[in-house]
Amino acid sequence: MKTYLRSLLHPMLALRPFFAFGVLLSLTLSLQAAPLILEARQGFTTKLLREERIGEAPEEPPASSKLKLVQCTAPLGLNAAYVSTDPSDGKKHPAIIWLVGGFSNSIGAIAWTPGPASNDQSASGFRDQGILMMYPSLRGGNTNPGHLETFFGKVDDVLAAAKYLASLD
Repeated sequence: MKTYLRSLLHPMLALRPFFAFGVLLSLTLSLQAAPLILEARQGFTTKLLREERIGEAPEEPPASSKLKLVQCTAPLGLNAAYVSTDPSDGKKHPAIIWLVGGFSNSIGAIAWTPGPASNDQSASGFRDQGILMMYPSLRGGNTNPGHLETFFGKVDDVLAAAKYLASLD
């Protein structure tokens, strides 16, 4: 039986260098395409079939959540976000931008309400370990400018949130 298995694996093992080359080639080509993708995005305008907005202001987080409601500059205007409060220890801390699931592009109590371990949208485990968090709302969500979009414009909003987060002390 062992000989049979070895004979099956032997041709596969011989192909490992080709597989590794394929992975490297794919990575190289994708890195070369990145500037082209960014360039193509600059001239693209999204055409929405429906213009929907949520229109509900985000809730003020409770003091116990160690989050504060902020407004950060995004491509279409100011977007609401929750950001962890500074621990005021004079140190730099790691930070995570956390996007909650769903299609509303909005933030709310889910940011400070722990869920089951299998689907904890609050990411409170990271905050409990001292990692700073940002929960941005995106275009069309809450009372943000724009309309609900999936993916394209949201990427620009998340990049703007990252820039805002990086600018904090």
